[in-house]
Amino acid sequence: MDHYRAPLFWRRAADTSFNDNRYSRRHRQHFDGGAELAASSSPQVVRLPVSAATAVDPEEMIVAALASCRRLWFLSLAAVDRPQLRIGPAGQRRLRPARTPPSA
Repeated sequence: MDHYRAPLFWRRAADTSFNDNRYSRRHRQHFDGGAELAASSSPQVVRLPVSAATAVDPEEMIVAALASCRRLWFLSLAAVDRPQLRIGPAGQRRLRPARTPPSA
């Protein structure tokens, strides 16, 4: 079985109280291969300045993971079936399989 890790690093500023719930939610998320991501709670959930608007929040990471899985799944199908993208009138796009189904 494969094991995956994504260590998270957070540090409280020395001059910031922790017990009043006003600590920074900013942290660094690390991934395999050395990728590093600035992360925080969503400013819609925890107000600025204790969250970071420029960082990725957990909800965005879930959506990105699902979108990535879906795209990779589609690409794996496309690599096997070799679909062709046909652009019709008014820029309408249709994905058609390259293989034609057998006649009945």
